[in-house]
Amino acid sequence: MKRLLLLLFVTFAIQIHAQVAINTDASAPDNSAMLDVKSTTKGLLAPRMTLAQRTAIANPANGLLVFQTDGTAGLYYNSGTPAAPDWKIVGNNSGQWLTNGTNIYYNAGNVGIGTGTPAAKLEVSGDAKINGITVGAGKFSLPGNTALGSFALYDVSTGDYNTAAGQNTLANSKTGNGNSGFGRSALTLNISGNFNSVVGYNSMYNNTSGSSNVAVGANALYTNTTGNSNVAIGNAALKSNIIGSGLVAFGDSALYLQNGGDGFNTGIGSKALYSNTTGGYNTANGYQALFSNITGYGNAAVGTYALKSNITGGHNSAFGFRSFISHQTGDYNVAIGFDALYSDISGTGNIAVGSQAMRSNISGNNNTAIGLLSMENNTTGVYNAAVGMQSLNRNTTGNYNFAFGVSTMYYNTTGKYNVAFGGNALQSNTTGGSNVAIGINALFSNSLGSNLVAIGDSAMFNQTGGLGKNTAVGSKALYANITGNSNTANGYRSLYSNTGDANTAMGSLALTTNSTGIDNSAFGVDALATNTTGVGNVSVGKGALSSNSSGRGNVAIGIRALYSNASGNNMVAIGDSALIYQNGGGGANTAVGSKALYANHTGQFNTASGYWALKDNYQGGFNAAFGSESLKSNSSGSNNTAIGDYSLNINTSGSNNTAVGASANVSSGGLSNATSIGSLASVNASNKVRIGNTNVTVIEGQVGWSFPSDARFKYDVHDDKVPGLAFISKLRPVTYHFDSKKFDQHLRQNMIDEDSRGVYEQDYAKNSPIVHTGFLAQEVEQVCKTLNYEFSGLHIPENETDNYSLSYDSFVPLLVKAVQEQQVLIEAQRAEIAELKKMVTEIEEIKALLKRE
Repeated sequence: MKRLLLLLFVTFAIQIHAQVAINTDASAPDNSAMLDVKSTTKGLLAPRMTLAQRTAIANPANGLLVFQTDGTAGLYYNSGTPAAPDWKIVGNNSGQWLTNGTNIYYNAGNVGIGTGTPAAKLEVSGDAKINGITVGAGKFSLPGNTALGSFALYDVSTGDYNTAAGQNTLANSKTGNGNSGFGRSALTLNISGNFNSVVGYNSMYNNTSGSSNVAVGANALYTNTTGNSNVAIGNAALKSNIIGSGLVAFGDSALYLQNGGDGFNTGIGSKALYSNTTGGYNTANGYQALFSNITGYGNAAVGTYALKSNITGGHNSAFGFRSFISHQTGDYNVAIGFDALYSDISGTGNIAVGSQAMRSNISGNNNTAIGLLSMENNTTGVYNAAVGMQSLNRNTTGNYNFAFGVSTMYYNTTGKYNVAFGGNALQSNTTGGSNVAIGINALFSNSLGSNLVAIGDSAMFNQTGGLGKNTAVGSKALYANITGNSNTANGYRSLYSNTGDANTAMGSLALTTNSTGIDNSAFGVDALATNTTGVGNVSVGKGALSSNSSGRGNVAIGIRALYSNASGNNMVAIGDSALIYQNGGGGANTAVGSKALYANHTGQFNTASGYWALKDNYQGGFNAAFGSESLKSNSSGSNNTAIGDYSLNINTSGSNNTAVGASANVSSGGLSNATSIGSLASVNASNKVRIGNTNVTVIEGQVGWSFPSDARFKYDVHDDKVPGLAFISKLRPVTYHFDSKKFDQHLRQNMIDEDSRGVYEQDYAKNSPIVHTGFLAQEVEQVCKTLNYEFSGLHIPENETDNYSLSYDSFVPLLVKAVQEQQVLIEAQRAEIAELKKMVTEIEEIKALLKRE
């Protein structure tokens, strides 16, 4: 009945409170409990089972509670999941451990394992066991020490805060503080060393007073006695070190033989710095890196086998698999990359950066190689620099070379004093020396040529040999040159096709097609661009002598000067577009000034100096023009001489003309043998000389004007055809004023504005008032016609711009003739007078006789 009532009560409680209370006083369950069991006479009995039964429970719930009856009996709960149960025994692990028993004790900050009772100082004898494991015997004192193992921290006296785990670990430590040893015989002989951290069998076994060391691994820092601040991680790492300090070894047998020296070595990797004894300040990272180093100082090796063979070499740096693997004694080297400086033994001051850079170097010094396979084959060459993949790849003994760029100086073997900068620069060079190649493919094909300078993409690309002494600056400058010597090219494709010698080209496409031409100089874009065989030409300016092919001895200075000349020789053109259209002929022209001899094609032996001088000359020859626009319009006229700005500037086809003076000119373009002397002087007829302009009032000289009058050169001489009194008596001397302005307008009536530039308006004020005395030429002409006399002193106009003129000197013979005729008359009159006088005398005598008679 009681059971039934209890069941009903429980059911009621569950239904009402959704909780369970089991008690005898009908009290409600606590609000915080789903199951509240209360009793003062009975306990709670969990399910009881064996270990096998517990582990056989399928998918036990997390927190499931059972009591195990066999084995380590106790109350167990599942702290895991149903799929992965984790059974743990329920126990009290806090507070002070109980002292009865023979296994574990805890007291006053000391922890021990073994038989004993709690005390300030506890000694344990015999072996103690934990779960069947023999722990061993030992003794310790002072708070803060922890020991686990036979004779661990056995002899500690004043040392504190030490932790020892393992047989004989820190067994002799007396005064050392803050040491941690884990492993059998770790820090066994330590007496006063402090703050050492050791893990591994025999690690730091011999340490006595060394402090602040870290050793992890069997036999790590095994021999260390007084060395400080070392880190050894790995089997036998720093095993032989005794007194060295500041050493770092990571890896099996790293710094294995280190036993002293200044220390401060770092070895990371199996057998890194394995053989080092006293060398200091070395860093090795990689399997067997700096393996053979003994006394070398200040080396850095990163990579498997890096600097593996180094013995005494110092201040070397190696980064990469097998980099510097053979090096032994040289100093101040840097190797970065796979097999960099692989074969080097005793080289000094080398820098190799890149896979297999300077791979074959043995004893070469002070070389720099940067890039894959750069200087791969160098053996003993010194003072070389190679930057770029395969640069100086084949160099063996060549010295003082500089190569920068992919495959630069690839085939160089013994060449010296070369500089190559750019991909494939000097790639084929083998023995050539003192060359400079800067730019992709610069001096690409050169093998033995020396004293060459090539700067620019493919500059001197095909040069192979010859005496050298070429200089090429610019993309593809001297591109096709093979054996040509002493050439200088500066500019894109300058001297591109050259094979000749002693040429100089500066400017894009300058002398670009030259093949065998020699001794040419071209400065400017397209200067001497098409020259092939021409010799001794000088071209300065864009397009100067651009079309020249075989012409020789020409000088062109100025934009497009002598632009069209192909085969003309011995010409000089100085100025913008001077002799621009000259395209052949005998040449020997000289043009100085912008567009001087601009249109000349075949004219030769012309000289033009001044802006637009002889500008339109096409085929005229032997002309000389000095002054701006002098002989500007001449086309076919020859043997003309013009001196002065705008002089003879309207002459076109006239020849043998001379003009001296600013704007001294002819009145039309076809006159011949006309001479005009003086500023603004203008001659208006062939075979005529004009001196001075219309403002000239005096023409004088120290002596009188002389005329050739040698009888040896005169023929058909007559004295009966010269009129005297008949001519003179018909002349009419007059006085007059001369309209100089009207006369100048008459002379210049055929000039256009462009031709008359420089002919300024004159001041006629002083000239016009002058009273002249003379004859009127038209009246003299009429006298000549009346007498049917051809008078040389009279000039009759030959064209519309010509004018009448008189040569007053020519009147002298006529006056002489007139005087002579007059003298004959006088003599006749004298004879007549004498006869008359005689007759008068006779008459007087007759008269006297008549009177006497």
